[in-house]
Amino acid sequence: MRPSRLFLAVLIAAALAGAAGPSFAAGPTVPAGFRVVSDASGGRILEGTLGRVNGLSGAFGATLRRANGYFGNTLQLVGAVRSRDGRTIMGLIRARLGGTAVMGLAVSGIDPKGGGLGAVLFDSSQRFPKSVGSMVTRLAQTPVAPASSAASRSGSNVAAADALKEAIAKLKLSTVRAQDGTVEARIPEGWRVVQLGRGTLMTTGPDEAETICGVTISLLDPRGSAAQQNAAYARQTGMAAPSVGLLVPYTGDIRQSYVQVQQRLAQSAHQPAPAITFSQVKTLPSMTQQGVTAYQAELVGTSVANGKSMLFDSMVMYGRPAPNGLWTMVITGIAAPPDRFSTLVPQMVAIVSSYQMNAGTRFAQVKHDVDVGNQITANGMAMVQHNIQVNNEIGRQNQARVDASMANARAVQDGIDRSTAGFVNYLRGTDYVRDTSTGSQALVSQSASSALTRFDPQHYESVPISQYVKGVNY
Repeated sequence: MRPSRLFLAVLIAAALAGAAGPSFAAGPTVPAGFRVVSDASGGRILEGTLGRVNGLSGAFGATLRRANGYFGNTLQLVGAVRSRDGRTIMGLIRARLGGTAVMGLAVSGIDPKGGGLGAVLFDSSQRFPKSVGSMVTRLAQTPVAPASSAASRSGSNVAAADALKEAIAKLKLSTVRAQDGTVEARIPEGWRVVQLGRGTLMTTGPDEAETICGVTISLLDPRGSAAQQNAAYARQTGMAAPSVGLLVPYTGDIRQSYVQVQQRLAQSAHQPAPAITFSQVKTLPSMTQQGVTAYQAELVGTSVANGKSMLFDSMVMYGRPAPNGLWTMVITGIAAPPDRFSTLVPQMVAIVSSYQMNAGTRFAQVKHDVDVGNQITANGMAMVQHNIQVNNEIGRQNQARVDASMANARAVQDGIDRSTAGFVNYLRGTDYVRDTSTGSQALVSQSASSALTRFDPQHYESVPISQYVKGVNY
């Protein structure tokens, strides 16, 4: 059975992001300064030095010229891409050698002294999808390999992911379940559950490390009609309106909103507000469920409070306010002292990746809460019959609040599992890539995904978190 294009693409992407048939005839004369290395897979590597060249582009051009001569002037460049670190250029080629149709990967780089390095990993067109992985490995181990720096980078990503999996596998984990049936997770020895239930898991561990999963925060934009009606209700009854969320304006800047949420939470707990600085902000694909769009972002930074510094990595999901100003933020993340963060990552990721929420049970809870809140408000309005107009408006706003809450709840609960899976992938440095013509998917490193989608965006795409499928992606 012929390998799928996605399989071929994943292998090529690994080479593009990281860096290796039928038997060939002896072949033409090897260019000066080059040699041909036979790989155990059956493929071959034409590699060598280029001498002084005019930069990286010059090295790539010189590599193609030498390879073109070797392949009897039949070489065709399908496409090329420059590596993220700017140290290599790689391109897919087609050619003929001894009557055999050949596919290959041309790679060029610059050595520390400024000299050019070049290589072409090639095999018959049918065998190349199977042999390129072995050739990339072989090239990375070759002293003059031009792609060695990029290969080591890709290899380090894979090694890091493998090391993380191994570290998690060695942990002794115990299962915890919420009594209300909404949450299940596994936590390592030495960790303590702080909150479990209502869709939320919060834990603390060694060195005051923390994890939070599915923490849902209801927010109310003070400029919205709901906040204004709450104020009118308070004036009419002399009582505060039932709380529906923290007063936090929606600005569209998730960093600003995140900081204000943390400040409001600290204030409600009678604690000093933390000083937060961000080192990285990634905007993630949005998702739409039943007409409600949820936006996602990964926030990495440092929070300092009471003289204690914590490095955090949080996945935040949020949406634009409903017409009444009600909006929601859901946070899943990890945090630990900066000097202990990397050591504690396996334990924190083990918790986050094991977190599971029963969306159906949680949704029923949310609906019940909204219904109860609406009844409390209705009872309060009975006390102010002298102002029917205000009461009617409050009733209308409450109904709008119910509608908005239910819609937000559906969008939030439907997306939490996917967001958690996406968060774990970001921590592990992996991404799902999809062949748009067949729909098949493969899990690769983020660098490989980026290289592949840049190399052939018409056929390959990164799978948005909103399109994750249970049983396939998580």
